Amino acid sequence: MFEALIPQIAITLDECYNKKREDDVKEIIESLIDVAEAEPTIYKRYFAQLYASMITYSSNKQFDDSTRHMMIDLLISIIERVTSLASKEVL
Repeated sequence: MFEALIPQIAITLDECYNKKREDDVKEIIESLIDVAEAEPTIYKRYFAQLYASMITYSSNKQFDDSTRHMMIDLLISIIERVTSLASKEVL
Protein backbone atom coordinates (compact mmCIF):
# COMPACT_ATOMS: atom_id res chain seq x y z
CA MET A 1 0.00 0.00 0.00
CA PHE A 2 2.75 2.48 0.91
CA GLU A 3 4.52 1.67 -2.35
CA ALA A 4 1.72 3.36 -4.31
CA LEU A 5 2.43 6.60 -2.44
CA ILE A 6 6.09 6.82 -3.42
CA PRO A 7 5.49 8.75 -6.68
CA GLN A 8 3.46 11.37 -4.82
CA ILE A 9 6.07 11.57 -2.08
CA ALA A 10 8.72 12.08 -4.76
CA ILE A 11 6.69 14.92 -6.27
CA THR A 12 6.28 16.55 -2.86
CA LEU A 13 9.99 16.13 -2.14
CA ASP A 14 10.84 17.71 -5.50
CA GLU A 15 8.53 20.65 -4.81
CA CYS A 16 10.09 21.22 -1.38
CA TYR A 17 13.57 20.95 -2.86
CA ASN A 18 12.79 23.44 -5.64
CA LYS A 19 11.28 25.89 -3.15
CA LYS A 20 14.35 25.53 -0.90
CA ARG A 21 12.22 24.30 2.00
CA GLU A 22 15.10 22.46 3.61
CA ASP A 23 13.30 21.53 6.83
CA ASP A 24 10.56 19.83 4.83
CA VAL A 25 13.12 18.07 2.65
CA LYS A 26 14.87 16.75 5.76
CA GLU A 27 11.62 15.55 7.28
CA ILE A 28 10.61 13.69 4.13
CA ILE A 29 14.03 12.07 3.75
CA GLU A 30 14.06 11.04 7.42
CA SER A 31 10.72 9.32 6.87
CA LEU A 32 11.99 7.63 3.72
CA ILE A 33 15.02 6.36 5.63
CA ASP A 34 12.75 4.94 8.34
CA VAL A 35 10.78 3.09 5.69
CA ALA A 36 14.00 1.90 4.03
CA GLU A 37 15.15 0.40 7.30
CA ALA A 38 11.84 -1.39 7.86
CA GLU A 39 10.75 -2.33 4.33
CA PRO A 40 13.45 -1.53 1.74
CA THR A 41 11.93 -3.58 -1.08
CA ILE A 42 9.18 -0.96 -1.37
CA TYR A 43 11.67 1.16 -3.31
CA LYS A 44 12.52 -1.42 -5.98
CA ARG A 45 10.27 -0.02 -8.73
CA TYR A 46 11.35 3.55 -8.09
CA PHE A 47 14.97 3.18 -7.13
CA ALA A 48 16.54 4.47 -10.37
CA GLN A 49 14.47 7.65 -10.19
CA LEU A 50 15.13 8.04 -6.46
CA TYR A 51 18.85 7.49 -7.02
CA ALA A 52 19.00 10.14 -9.75
CA SER A 53 17.11 12.65 -7.61
CA MET A 54 19.21 12.10 -4.49
CA ILE A 55 22.48 12.40 -6.43
CA THR A 56 21.26 15.64 -8.02
CA TYR A 57 19.88 17.07 -4.79
CA SER A 58 22.94 16.17 -2.76
CA SER A 59 25.18 18.17 -5.08
CA ASN A 60 23.30 21.38 -4.25
CA LYS A 61 25.62 23.31 -1.96
CA GLN A 62 22.81 25.67 -0.94
CA PHE A 63 21.60 22.95 1.42
CA ASP A 64 23.37 22.14 4.67
CA ASP A 65 25.91 19.35 4.60
CA SER A 66 23.76 17.38 7.05
CA THR A 67 20.81 17.50 4.66
CA ARG A 68 22.96 16.51 1.72
CA HIS A 69 24.41 13.60 3.70
CA MET A 70 20.90 12.43 4.60
CA MET A 71 20.15 12.16 0.89
CA ILE A 72 23.09 9.82 0.41
CA ASP A 73 22.23 7.97 3.63
CA LEU A 74 18.82 7.18 2.15
CA LEU A 75 20.46 5.52 -0.83
CA ILE A 76 22.89 3.64 1.37
CA SER A 77 20.08 2.44 3.65
CA ILE A 78 18.24 0.99 0.69
CA ILE A 79 21.27 -0.53 -1.04
CA GLU A 80 22.56 -2.15 2.18
CA ARG A 81 19.28 -4.00 2.49
CA VAL A 82 18.59 -4.72 -1.20
CA THR A 83 22.04 -5.09 -2.72
CA SER A 84 20.67 -6.02 -6.15
CA LEU A 85 19.63 -2.39 -6.57
CA ALA A 86 23.29 -1.39 -6.84
CA SER A 87 23.71 -3.18 -10.18
CA LYS A 88 24.55 -1.26 -13.35
CA GLU A 89 21.22 -2.24 -14.91
CA VAL A 90 19.28 -0.51 -12.15
CA LEU A 91 21.41 2.61 -11.92
